Amino acid sequence: MTRKGQSKYLKRMAAPKFWPILRKKAKWSYRPMPGPHSRENCIPLGVLIRDVLKLAETRREVKYILSNDNILIDGRVRKELNFPVGLMDIVEIPKIEKYYRIVPFERKGLLPLEINSSEKNFKLCKIINKTILKGNILQLNLHDGKNILIKEPDSEEDKDPLQELEFKTKDVLKISLPDQKILDHYSFEENKIVIVQSGRFLGKHGKIIEINKRFGANASTITLQDDEEKFQTLMEYGFIIGRAKPDISLPN
Repeated sequence: MTRKGQSKYLKRMAAPKFWPILRKKAKWSYRPMPGPHSRENCIPLGVLIRDVLKLAETRREVKYILSNDNILIDGRVRKELNFPVGLMDIVEIPKIEKYYRIVPFERKGLLPLEINSSEKNFKLCKIINKTILKGNILQLNLHDGKNILIKEPDSEEDKDPLQELEFKTKDVLKISLPDQKILDHYSFEENKIVIVQSGRFLGKHGKIIEINKRFGANASTITLQDDEEKFQTLMEYGFIIGRAKPDISLPN
């Protein structure tokens, strides 16, 4: 008999290293479903609830929590155990008034950081691609699978100030949740504040003091300055989080 799709489970030993699970306690864990984040850069919602936030002890308890609409991701109720939760996602638990943003921690990887209620209403999203659709509509493709449409105005009176901006890949948008309206735009340039989302300096943040664009085999890099030192990382690892200072809470 032929297989009917991919397994819903993943061996714990093969799970990404940053998942805080006991590798030898059991054989299987949740396999992230296809969605806004890749398997290597996400935490399944079931793992987040049970193993990270410690809100449940068993799969049955996790399913009960989700089936009662207790968990919101980016302002929308999610009920799937293997829904992938990733970088900059907002996790809400309204009944206990707890809110989290998924951010990279130094030497640990992606984990939830508790935030106050004022931060739950917006999210930072990185532009990874741009597409021109029929009708000369610009579609901004974001790192979490979202798409933002920038339409041509019908008249000068209807013109949106955002249409005067030049959106580039690696720029970051500050969007409202859950309606996904653009609140701000951060261009990828010197003097912006960046957090490193991967690599050796994972979780560190600092100001961009130099951008080294290269072509060919050598990757482009950025040089950052934090409170203690200068360090260099790949340009693709940089994620803008503010102008003069971070616009989001960060791990201590």
